[in-house]
Amino acid sequence: MSRASLSLIIVVMLIGTAFTGGATAAGSPERGHAVLLISPHPDDGEIFAGGTMCDHLARGDRVVEVFVTSGGAGMDPQGRTSEELAGAREDEAGRATSVIGMSGIVFLRFPDGGVQCNDTTLDAIKDRIEEYHPYAIYTSEFVNPYYSHPDHVNTGKMVYDAVEALDWREKPVIRFFDYIPRRGGPSIYINIAPYIGTKMSAVREHESQMGRIMAAILPVLGGIDALLAHRLGLYEGFREVKLAPGQSRIYDFEGASDPSSTSIAWYKNTERVPDNSPPGSGPWVDGSVEFTARMHMAIQDSDNIRAETNAHLWKRLQNFRFVLEEDPSDISELYVRWEGYGTPAKPRMYIWNFNDSAWEDAGSLNGNGEGIIERTYTEGFSAYVGEQGCLYLTVISQTDEKIRNDNQIDTDYIKVRVNIRLS
Repeated sequence: MSRASLSLIIVVMLIGTAFTGGATAAGSPERGHAVLLISPHPDDGEIFAGGTMCDHLARGDRVVEVFVTSGGAGMDPQGRTSEELAGAREDEAGRATSVIGMSGIVFLRFPDGGVQCNDTTLDAIKDRIEEYHPYAIYTSEFVNPYYSHPDHVNTGKMVYDAVEALDWREKPVIRFFDYIPRRGGPSIYINIAPYIGTKMSAVREHESQMGRIMAAILPVLGGIDALLAHRLGLYEGFREVKLAPGQSRIYDFEGASDPSSTSIAWYKNTERVPDNSPPGSGPWVDGSVEFTARMHMAIQDSDNIRAETNAHLWKRLQNFRFVLEEDPSDISELYVRWEGYGTPAKPRMYIWNFNDSAWEDAGSLNGNGEGIIERTYTEGFSAYVGEQGCLYLTVISQTDEKIRNDNQIDTDYIKVRVNIRLS
């Protein structure tokens, strides 16, 4: 990360996160349990969750940090090679985690700037989770993050998917950190006031990324930080996610180009309506054209290979059908996720509600461009799963009717996860 970015992050963390809004504080876990901090690069964990790790250690937990990359593409005033810098940053990470007192560190050594969403990354992260069996995992945000660094986004996605794939009766809670915790954003805050000195000392150990400017600024920030900690209390904020326990099944478009597949997608262009509303017809949107086999294949994986459609004038949508094997009465949780790109309007996702015979809003991106829309449902499953097991999603990109621009919406990946109720 750049020196300027690090300066902004630390300033905001020290001042902005002192306000907790309506979020809840973390409860006290049982002592002696394992916690994993899964960081995209060396220094991310200490900057965003260093104080929280101190708090876990003070409670008697075992804390292990997993570094997905070794940071070989980071800034380096000494001009070292990528391999040399990666080695130096691993040494810095070792010193920083020692300052905090972590129980262990692991380097996965994926390429800095090249973390991919694939089975290799997923298996490496899932193996570490199964090895340490944590009750809590901290990692980088992937849903509408403030800063969309690919390594941060893909690390967060792979951690989520790894926990999703666990066949555990009780799955670990995931707490996602972002570059700038915004008021109303995090759902849980940890008071780190007692650990300010330790956190700042740990951050200082990442000297290759701080440079002379940060070395001069940090002592000043430490003084400001101590004052804020004394008067207001200081917090680190996270978006907390708790997945349903037990077995889950994933439905996506793997193999959807096979004619026998039950996952089918359509698209429709140039429907003229005055606002960003869902289609007026039922789940089988009138006038839609089925995806080609190539488009179906493009949305099988989260790999930036996308199914593209464009609409000249006002509106464009992509429609998706999944056929679920589970009866709604056997479902304990339903999760839907769309990954893609939309411009000039921000994409919005809808799910078909069979009870109301209408499309129901399932969320949108914060703005146009690339991102992820997700929604979790914990009840009322019969509203979303029809008699034949069909579940329908549609994603729309639409500009104002008066603006004659081309709309672009591209799907990279879409999936439905069903958790099966424990007997």
